[in-house]
Amino acid sequence: ADGKLVDDTLRSLCILQPGRGHPCFVNSVLEAWDYDRAKLSADMNPLETLNAMGKSKADLARMLGGATFDASGKVTGAKAMTMTYFMMMNRVRKGGGYEDPRGEMWEEQVLEVLKCDAPVCEKAVCACGYESTNFKVYGQTTRSFSDVFGAAIGGDVGLINGAFLLMIVYLILNLGGLCHKVNSRALLAFGCTLSIVAAGVSGYGLAMYLGFAYTPAHSILPFVIIGIGVDDSFVIMNAFDRTDPKKPVPERIADTLAHAGVSIMVTSL
Repeated sequence: ADGKLVDDTLRSLCILQPGRGHPCFVNSVLEAWDYDRAKLSADMNPLETLNAMGKSKADLARMLGGATFDASGKVTGAKAMTMTYFMMMNRVRKGGGYEDPRGEMWEEQVLEVLKCDAPVCEKAVCACGYESTNFKVYGQTTRSFSDVFGAAIGGDVGLINGAFLLMIVYLILNLGGLCHKVNSRALLAFGCTLSIVAAGVSGYGLAMYLGFAYTPAHSILPFVIIGIGVDDSFVIMNAFDRTDPKKPVPERIADTLAHAGVSIMVTSL
């Protein structure tokens, strides 16, 4: 309440489903041992216990990685297992979208405990840095994709801004030159750039008004928008230069859009 984060635990955030050895709704083969370390350690024949769970072969294949089965459909071995925790949604309205600060904070702490921010990689396969001689952890939460994608994009912000500047300079130089006394179109290029920026701002504003959440993918959209906008400027001006200079300007513009309009519509779509 009042925008303050609560000191949450797994039990306070998970979907409760008692009676399966764990108070939370968890999907894992560890249910066969009631999620009890002592029971698992004392089990002299874990495969027999696993097969006695009553799970179908298809269920066990989903819960285990690299599982092998005998002719009767019983598990004979596996290379990995999955544990899926089902959490409650505690999202709140913020700006034009929704956020779940309680869930995101808890997931961040989980990833820190598993040391997923310091992965150990072998042959292009990376596991979380959690130290254990018995297993490796490959952790993924709801926020994992946005964290990694956002970090990758954040490191390229300077390059993207530089690309914007190069595009604008290239646009000014190729629409007619900067210093030519007759064919200079520097102001036209500047106007094209403003039009592209205005279109991008309008698009972002409409998306926020409709309630679409801002994601890391939106950070690269300006680059796409200005690229398509610059391309359309070239198409229009090249078509204009190929019209008959003896015709009145309104007729030349009409001929230009008649030839370039289709290409612009296709690229815009």
